[in-house]
Amino acid sequence: MLRLRGRGFVEAATVHGVGRLTVLRRHVLPHTSTVLINIAALNGAAVVVIGAGLSYLGAGIQPPQPELGNLLQSGSAAIDFAPHLLLVPLTLTIATVLSIVLIAEGVNRRNSLSERRSWLDI
Repeated sequence: MLRLRGRGFVEAATVHGVGRLTVLRRHVLPHTSTVLINIAALNGAAVVVIGAGLSYLGAGIQPPQPELGNLLQSGSAAIDFAPHLLLVPLTLTIATVLSIVLIAEGVNRRNSLSERRSWLDI
């Protein structure tokens, strides 16, 4: 946000007498929305992975409640005779994290003020 403060469109709005809150809402926040959405998506993905990891280690939600970490823990104990008990929760964890990141990518693509190229355009 400090970098945007010196840009021409912010200075032009300030010179025209637009209030500070309006400049922030109409000019600065739309340009920082890409970064804010990416931070929110990565934090959401981290919450899913950390929550599953804590439950896997026994420090999260306790076993009567179904949670991805609890399902991974019970599946790892039965890997010899029922590998699907481990693969299904692992696939769901990966799909959840990937869907959070891809939803954020889709929202960023719809942002006309986005200055960065997408990592999907390789």
